[in-house]
Order: sequence, then structure tokens, then C-alpha cells
Amino acid sequence: MAEYGTQAFFLATPPPEDISDPKLIINFPVAAQRRDNAHALINSELASLAIEREYIFIVPFNEERALMRQNAGTRAADFVEQMQAELGVSPENTILMGASSGGMTVLRLAAVRPDVASVAVAYPGVLWDEDADITKLNEICVQIYTGSRDTNFVREHRNDMRRFRKAGVKVFSRILQDVGHNFGSYKKSQAKMLLNNAQVKKGCALREQPTPITE
Repeated sequence: MAEYGTQAFFLATPPPEDISDPKLIINFPVAAQRRDNAHALINSELASLAIEREYIFIVPFNEERALMRQNAGTRAADFVEQMQAELGVSPENTILMGASSGGMTVLRLAAVRPDVASVAVAYPGVLWDEDADITKLNEICVQIYTGSRDTNFVREHRNDMRRFRKAGVKVFSRILQDVGHNFGSYKKSQAKMLLNNAQVKKGCALREQPTPITE
């Protein structure tokens, strides 16, 4: 565990000899960024897979919800930029991820500060802020996943998709069949899907990489 100012976070890194061109994933956890949820995520299949692929993996947590969605354009963006500066990682080599309330934070951050990362992944997440300038989402690769059994998020997911289409915003979105609210981090096949798609920037026409990640 480490701290930046009053913001605590868990940090997992590949062996030092593997970090020649550092890459970073910051994953905002579920349930108001509690320590126990962050600790579970740093030990998840998603974290293990990221380390295998030579990503530095950070999970912030704060019982006072300092990096929650309402602060995504200020404190959360500052936190991301500070981690990039400390670790020598560029925005192009940075992936933002988040689930549930963490997914909301990621989408809000992508709408307010698309310059801080190349990919934003919500699994699930909705853009709750009606005042956000969603056209900025076209400046970053956005991927949104929702489980078909996650009734409330499916409804909001579809509302967001209609809103995005109306504004000319293009995102990669999927409703995953027979999946509930909690998925992606702890099942290896789901973790692979999330990270594979993020790495190749799937669904982002101007950014998508031609060579897929092998299983």
C-alpha cells in the first residue's frame, strides 16, 4: 500500500527488468472505494493478468470517496496525472478501468479529462452527469460493458447509448448475456476479454490496433 497526499492506493508492478516502456492501469473499485474492495481487486485475476502483460496496476481507495464520480474531473484527474509523473507513464500508455461506482468515475473522468488516458473501460458504469460535455468522449477510446441480469444498469446503459448516438458520440458497448452486476475482475475469461479489448482499443476506429492480443 502507498499514499499520494491523503489518497491511499494499492500498487502491483511487474519485475523491474520488465518495465522498459512503462504501461499503467488504474482501476477504480466498486462500493465507494472501500479498502476491502480495493484489496480484493489488487489480488484479482484482472490484476494478475495485467502484471503478466507488464502493466503497473493501481487500485485507489478512500473511505471519504475523494475520487468518486463527482470529483472525477478534479481529484481523480490529479491522481492519475501524479501517478503518471511518478512512474514515467504517458497518457497513451494509460488505461482507466472501473466497476459500478468506479465505472461511473471512469466515464465521468473520460468526459471531463479525455487527455489523461487512451482507453476508459466501465464494467459496468453509466455517465450519470447530465451536464457533462459528452462530445469529449470522442477523444478517448471508451468501452462499456453491462451484464444482462443487471436490470438497473441495463436500463441506464441503454439510456446512455441513446444519448451518445444523439450527440454523435461513438463508444464500444456490450450487454453480456447471463451476467450480473459483479463480473470482469475475478473470472479469468472475463478478465481476459476486458484487457484484450482494452489493449487493442476494440471498437475505436481511429485507434484500434490491427493485431489482436492472443489468448
